Parts: sequence; C-alpha cells; structure tokens
Amino acid sequence: MREPPIGRLPRQCHAMRRRPSFALVLVALLAAGAGAIALVSAGGSSSNTPAPGAPIRGPAIACVTTRAPAQATARQTLQAPITVTVPVSVTARVTEGGASVSATMSEKVIERAIGTRTIEVRRGAVVSRRACARGATTEAARGTALNHAYQEALAAAKPQAKALAEKTLAGNAAQQLPALQDATRTRLEAQAQAAAASARQTLLQKARAEARARISASGQ
Repeated sequence: MREPPIGRLPRQCHAMRRRPSFALVLVALLAAGAGAIALVSAGGSSSNTPAPGAPIRGPAIACVTTRAPAQATARQTLQAPITVTVPVSVTARVTEGGASVSATMSEKVIERAIGTRTIEVRRGAVVSRRACARGATTEAARGTALNHAYQEALAAAKPQAKALAEKTLAGNAAQQLPALQDATRTRLEAQAQAAAASARQTLLQKARAEARARISASGQ
C-alpha cells in the first residue's frame, strides 16, 4: 500500500488557514460600518436639539427708538387758620330816686376757624428711549428691542410727570392760599359781628343791673 505524497499536505493546510482570515476581515468591516452609522445618527440628534434652558440667541440684531407717556396727579388740602376778635363794650345809665348811676360792661367775642380747600393738578410727560436686542429673526429682535425701549422710557417718564405735577401744585397753592385766607376771614368776621350783637344785649342787661345795685347800695 502506497502512502500519499507528503508535498501536497502543506498546500491544503495553507488553503484552510486563509479561509478564517477572510471571514474575520468581513466581520470587522461590518462592525466598522455599524459603528459609523451609530456615530452619524448620534451626531445628527445632538446638533438639532438645543440644550434645555440655553439662552435664546440669534444672528439678527435690531435697534428701536420709541416714546412712552406717563400721567401723574398731585393733590393737596390747603389750610387757613383764622382768628377774629371783636371787642364789645356797653354802658348803661340808670336813674332812680334822684340818683343816677352808670355801669359799663365789656367782653371780647372771639371766633376761630380753619378754612380748607383741596386742589388737584394732573400733568403728563413723554420720554424717548433707544434699545437694541438680538433675536432669531429681525422681527423677533425688533419686538424685543421695542419692549426694552418702551419700559425704559416709561420708567423715566413716571418720575418726570410726578415732579411736574408737584411743581405745578406748589405754584397753584401759593396763589390760592391768600384767597382762601381772605374768604375764611370774611366769613368769620360776619359770624363774630353776629355774636357781638347778641353779646351787647346781654351786656346791656348786666350793666343796668349793676347800676341799680350801685344805687341801692348808695341809698343805704
């Protein structure tokens, strides 16, 4: 029985060793392709989704100038304290039994009052302000800038309107206070004269009684 030639065995073994090498290369290529697909998919997802809470920024920028009006009311109650004094003096003469005696009675009628008047002034002011802002679009940037400019203008217009109203009120108060004092004094003087007339009648009766008392005292 003849043995097979030994020279053919290395060729068959060599062929069998190369087959596994080809299979490994194919598996490696497939794995690399799958990895590349995974990387592309993950990269696209992260670039299209913004981070939560990130500030809104945009390539567009706009600057806007706007005006804001403001109104303010100033109110004050004027007070005019007035005192009017009317002196009243009455002399009565009584004659009885050949004796004639005079008696004088006097007092002061005092009237006090506080005249009041409420005055009110309303004034306005308009202030312009300019602001710039960024946005995703020109319209968005313009809207943001307009809002900022208006808020700044309004914040500046309010104190200006208040100061103007208070200044005008002070001037009006200085003009109207003397008139309030005169009106209060005139009204109070009329009241004092009416009270003085009533006081004269009372004093006259007291003076006559005093004169009779003196006559009676002198006859004893």
